[in-house]
Amino acid sequence: MTLAFDVEPDARHDPSLRRLWIVLGLIGAGAMIAVAARATIVRFAPRTAAAFEAAGLPVTLSGLALDRVSARIVADGERRILVVAGDVVNASDRDEAAKPLSVTVRGDQGEVLYSWITRAPQQKVAAGERAAFVARLASPPANAVDTLVEFDRAATIDGRTRESGARTWLQGSRTESQ
Repeated sequence: MTLAFDVEPDARHDPSLRRLWIVLGLIGAGAMIAVAARATIVRFAPRTAAAFEAAGLPVTLSGLALDRVSARIVADGERRILVVAGDVVNASDRDEAAKPLSVTVRGDQGEVLYSWITRAPQQKVAAGERAAFVARLASPPANAVDTLVEFDRAATIDGRTRESGARTWLQGSRTESQ
């Protein structure tokens, strides 16, 4: 039994379509490399941190991050006190110098009602360690809706800048990490 196939070259490949697939593949590969190497990219071009953050990919250069951030209003007699608490976490494999924390109280339109800088819970955070922090504000603004806690942008260590932060809603118990 003999099988014979007649292959006709009638299905020609469009060279522009092939180039399009090559370009799309290169763009995809470049995007994957950029996401994987975003810390290195931000270290050399700090302004790119905003683009990564906008895409939902925050960049932590120092290995420090904020975790379990919460905010609540407590009463001390007739005085109200805003208590913001959480952990500074070192996910890197080396000790990291801790930076001061910036705490911002915001209104329902996202406007800054009050902001202050508080010291880090300790000067250094060992590899894999958590350091708990607590920040207090007596008589917080009555129209405060949420708080934003992040590493102080003005305080740089070895030229490093923006780190991750956490936003905590004062009404209810919803917490978002950025």
